[in-house]
Amino acid sequence: MLLPVFLFSLLIAASAGLGGAALGLLRHRSRRPGEAALLSLSLGLALYGLLFFVTGFMGAWTPLGAWLLLLPGILALGFAGYRNRAATPQALNDARRTFGSLTGWGKGGVLLLLLLFAAQFLATLAPPTAVDALVYHLTLPKLYAQAGGWIYRPDMFFADNPSATQMLYLACRLIGGADAAPLVHWFYGVLVASALYLFVRELFPELNRSYGILAVLLVVSMPLYTFEAISAFVDLATTHYTLLAFWLGSRALKWGDAPSAWVAGLSAGAAAASKIVGVGAWPALGLMALLTPGFRRNARLLAPMALGALALSAPWFVKAWAFTGNPIWPLQYPLWGGRYWNAEVGRLFETRMRQNFGVGHGPLDFLRLPWDLTVRSGRFEAPNGLSLFLLPCLFLPLALDRRRRGLWAALLAYLLLWFFAISQQGRFLLTILPLWAALVTLGVARFCSDAPTRVGPDRDRKENEPDTPPSDNDVTPILRLLGRIPGGLRRGAAWIAVGGTILVGTAGSLYYCGLAIPVAVGLQSRESYFERAYPYYDEVVYINRHLPPDAKLLITDPRGGYYLERPFVRTGIYQAYLDYGAMRTPDDLLRRLRQLGVTHVWNLEIAFSDPALIPPRTPLERHMDAITRGAEEQMTLLRRKREQNSLRRSGRGPTVIGDSRLYALPGLFSNSTATGRSPGRN
Repeated sequence: MLLPVFLFSLLIAASAGLGGAALGLLRHRSRRPGEAALLSLSLGLALYGLLFFVTGFMGAWTPLGAWLLLLPGILALGFAGYRNRAATPQALNDARRTFGSLTGWGKGGVLLLLLLFAAQFLATLAPPTAVDALVYHLTLPKLYAQAGGWIYRPDMFFADNPSATQMLYLACRLIGGADAAPLVHWFYGVLVASALYLFVRELFPELNRSYGILAVLLVVSMPLYTFEAISAFVDLATTHYTLLAFWLGSRALKWGDAPSAWVAGLSAGAAAASKIVGVGAWPALGLMALLTPGFRRNARLLAPMALGALALSAPWFVKAWAFTGNPIWPLQYPLWGGRYWNAEVGRLFETRMRQNFGVGHGPLDFLRLPWDLTVRSGRFEAPNGLSLFLLPCLFLPLALDRRRRGLWAALLAYLLLWFFAISQQGRFLLTILPLWAALVTLGVARFCSDAPTRVGPDRDRKENEPDTPPSDNDVTPILRLLGRIPGGLRRGAAWIAVGGTILVGTAGSLYYCGLAIPVAVGLQSRESYFERAYPYYDEVVYINRHLPPDAKLLITDPRGGYYLERPFVRTGIYQAYLDYGAMRTPDDLLRRLRQLGVTHVWNLEIAFSDPALIPPRTPLERHMDAITRGAEEQMTLLRRKREQNSLRRSGRGPTVIGDSRLYALPGLFSNSTATGRSPGRN
């Protein structure tokens, strides 16, 4: 437990040093306590993602290569710490003053945040079992570390998506801290919370500092946020860099600050480099620039924003183009084409991503979105609901005014893009939830104010800038109407709506953490944990113990690969690597598997309780049935029935998982055995 935390701390220290040096080159000046540390960490992590990306082409993904990359960052941090050794006591004093200036409920909110962060941290130390983490977020870094550099994996189509955060997981593995990789994503959640607090303080200086804590709680207490923070995904990294792009972009546009424009652009590039949907921050930034007063000045700031965004993201698109022939692989196949892909698979992929999530793509569906995201969250693959949307969003219109129109436009642009153009998965919406929470917080403050029609002047103005109160155009009719409602009634309604949302979300978040904390602190055995949380524990134990080291498997479920200690090839409907569309007989498939060196087939048979739900079998599945009938069966497990929750949530009815079987292909199996290890620390 201590070693992963120590190695993770070294990566964070190196990132702080590298990012601090980069901020110095950009001549960026921080305006609030803690801002320099936050931006240094954020920029350093993004730059290390790019550095490991580059060194992969040099075959330098080795323990020595990783340590050599981290060493300059650690030295830079030590040098900066020595030069600014007086800053640490000052930072502690600032933190004490900030905490002392909070209201009673604000201090209670800080304690609740610390509880949530601690629970998430402990849960992150449990062995990873989340589906996407096992499918590719952690599996690909493991394969890259074994190869020592970039390898082409056409059987895993998402390997050619932007994956800067996975480069940090790779760094942890290379320095001996594979178990530290999930901590990186948890730490991005801490950065999201810190950035959101500072963003609210700068954007709404007229508010008490406790409202910044409220905005953070609205996000951190969400079960979806907690599930992401403890699951070694990458969405919180995308969320963090998108928030930084909005924050520093709004500052640059407000004051004409070129260094902030550069950092905003680099943040937008880091968002796209961590996940392809992060590209959505680019048009949102552009729209914010167009709608912020001062068009000519804003137009000049778009250049550093664009260059910064391309600097961190373009290498990933170039790599995808070189490996697959499609820079935005695997999207838009009719336009770009792509290796081991075809039009039929492309249509199937994009149709599933659009239709299997959400409730529809019509205008009425969009207007009903707050209700659906809360009470029908399973349709969005959002655990326990996106509770931020229903009750607190009632306060969102109160944040409308002329001065915030750029942020409103950015929020609406991204929301429309998410709803109408990309997959309606709840975790993709995480990207803009901090901005949503910031505007909700302003609405709550105005709702609770004794004079809701008044908005305080901007106290965070530049030096010598005149202090002018907002004009009457900034006060909307809804605020004038709100002023006629008794203050006590307004405050009571706000506490019921927002406080209830936070408490319900906290309960769900702690439930998720409670499932993993026992094994993390040694109160539950790893075997018991895997039996409950990982459906293929028995098979992986058998394969790792009994198959020879030179065995190679074809696996039909992507979750089985991470804990395997034998090489494997994946199969599925979203890639044409096996070219099953051109196969006419089972012999064609058998010859192809022999070309790939496959010796065993690990096949999971899914039996549907309702015959009407059985999907049509693909040629690959039919040929695989013929091959396995003539193969030597080595193992049959998991005869017990299990409910498959994802299919139940999508409305296709209950299912059961049938037999899990391991076959040796004819003529390619040796009866020798080799002792392996059970899944666990991998």
